[in-house]
Amino acid sequence: MTKSFRGHSPAQRWAYWLLVKNPVFVTALVTAVIGTMAAAVITERMQGNNRERELALVAFKDYLAAEVDAVQHLYDALGTYVAKVDDLAIINTPKPAFPEGQRRDVQKQYNAADQQWRTRKNTLAYSLMYYHAEDPAIVGAWAKVEEAINSYGTCAREVGFAPTPVERSCAPARQRYTDAMDAFTLALQRGRRLFWREFGLRERTSPR
Repeated sequence: MTKSFRGHSPAQRWAYWLLVKNPVFVTALVTAVIGTMAAAVITERMQGNNRERELALVAFKDYLAAEVDAVQHLYDALGTYVAKVDDLAIINTPKPAFPEGQRRDVQKQYNAADQQWRTRKNTLAYSLMYYHAEDPAIVGAWAKVEEAINSYGTCAREVGFAPTPVERSCAPARQRYTDAMDAFTLALQRGRRLFWREFGLRERTSPR
C-alpha cells in the first residue's frame, strides 16, 4: 500500500523517506541518540565522582591538620621537659661540682617541668592517639618513648648517687630516648599514609 503525501510539505516527505526508507540513517540516528544519552550519564557520574573526591580531600586536609597540631603540642611539651632533664643530669653529675645555689635553681625548674609534664602527658598522648588508635606501630613506639623518658628522668635525679664512675653518666639513657623518639617520628610518618585509604583516596607518591 502506497502512503499518500498529499497535504505534506517536501520537508515532511523527506523526513519520512529518511526514517522509513533508509534503515542506515535510522541506525545512525538511534546510535547517536543512545551515544548522547550515555555520554550524559557518564559525564554526570564523573562529576559526581569528582565532587566526592573534592569533599574527601577537604575532610582529609582538615583531619591531617588536626593530627599535625596534636603532634606539635606533644613534641613541644616533651621538648620542654627533656630540656630540664638535660639540665638536671648535668648539674647532678659529681664532676665538675656546681655551686649549691645553682643546683637548687635547676632542681626547682626541673620539679616544675616534671609536674607539668606528668599533668599534661596523658591528655596530649590521648589526643594524638585519637588519630592513630588502630595503628599498633605508633602505639608501641609511643610506649617506648614513655619508657625511655622515664628512665632518663630517673637517671638525671639519681646520677649523683651512682656507686661507680661508669654509672655516673646519663648519656646512654639520653641516647635511648633519642632513638625512641626517632622511631616514634618514623612511625607517625608511616601512619599518615593510612589516612589516604581511610578517606578513600589514593596515596600520593613523592616525586623522585
